[in-house]
Amino acid sequence: GGVGVEEALAHFVGETDSTGQCRLNVNAGTHTLHLRHPLMQAIDKDGSLSQREVQAQHGQPQQQDFMIDTAVFIFMLPASGLNFTVWACVRQTDVPESALAVPGALCVPAVDGLQRLPLHGPRQRVGLPRGHQSGREARNNVACPMAQLSIDVGSKGELMWSPHEERKSNFSPATGTCGHLQLAQGPVQIGSLRRVFNLRLKSLQEQCEIQLPMDELAGMEGVFQRAAEILTKPRDEFAIFTEDGAKCSDDFQPQPGQLLIADLLANLTIRVVVPESAVDDTLLHGLQDAEVTVGGLPAGKTDEHGTCRVVSRAGLCSVTVRHACLGDSGRTKEAIPVEYGVQNECLVFADVCVYVFASCTDDDSEEDTGRHAADDDAPLQRTAAVQPIVVSMGAAKDQIPE
Repeated sequence: GGVGVEEALAHFVGETDSTGQCRLNVNAGTHTLHLRHPLMQAIDKDGSLSQREVQAQHGQPQQQDFMIDTAVFIFMLPASGLNFTVWACVRQTDVPESALAVPGALCVPAVDGLQRLPLHGPRQRVGLPRGHQSGREARNNVACPMAQLSIDVGSKGELMWSPHEERKSNFSPATGTCGHLQLAQGPVQIGSLRRVFNLRLKSLQEQCEIQLPMDELAGMEGVFQRAAEILTKPRDEFAIFTEDGAKCSDDFQPQPGQLLIADLLANLTIRVVVPESAVDDTLLHGLQDAEVTVGGLPAGKTDEHGTCRVVSRAGLCSVTVRHACLGDSGRTKEAIPVEYGVQNECLVFADVCVYVFASCTDDDSEEDTGRHAADDDAPLQRTAAVQPIVVSMGAAKDQIPE
């Protein structure tokens, strides 16, 4: 019975040493072996892991091995600004009511490398893999495995994992405390999740993408400085754009998870020319006041020479020219190469369209009025067959009368 066990345990009691071993001398017979520890109370509600029947025989040493499953609860709490602190504990009762679910997965060192364990909620236990370290290797290692826990939230989201600065020192063997045992005393902060936006940088050789914490940079000025350092270019030789191509101003406010693109800039000259009907004329005549868009963004109008000069993003772009004499759709050229550091030119032939239409003359025109005044006694006889028709030509559709 239970009383008898308790009486027996009163005579055979010991504690595990730094290696997790406890040696007892007991009388031969059947004994109920109990393990008592705060960790066992947290994970062994029914006692199936912490007690067992053992048979001791005279002259035959008995060894009983217990394997304690390591499990933790992972949750986060709102911090200052847009950030969150991430905590770990071993008892569900230590999870506060205000705890939030941590997105992503918990990364744990294992025998075959880093293992990702999905996180399903603040009150869902996460079982850690066994055997990531054992024996003397674990005791001699400078960092406790608990110090290597991390959160994987992906590389392009709105959150970035940042380990807690004091985590490794708290879980170091120098403190004389096992990291898992320390969690039994209460929740321990293992890191933070910081709100970030993503910045893609395109240089001459390659492109890269980095995450920038929103609480670390002082507005767009800090973003421009960081981009200038990575691109090794002065600020006037690159610009930062949104995904839809809009250029970011100095007072632009990035949003969590937003993707911004830092692109090198290059000069681009667009010339819009029209064919000339004069005989032996070899000059290119420009079309004035044509609206020009580059990459879908307004770039200005052509001058009296049919020229529009813009600063464009390096790479391939589209150029569209619109004018009344070019029809409703205008003229578009795709995949125009724009190279950094050179003078780029795009030549657009307008192929001017004209509208030819006919209209009848007005019966009360000045010519008809004069005719009536000259011959009042002989009324003008006019038939539809000889009625004058005026043929006109215009450059725009709105010039055609109804």
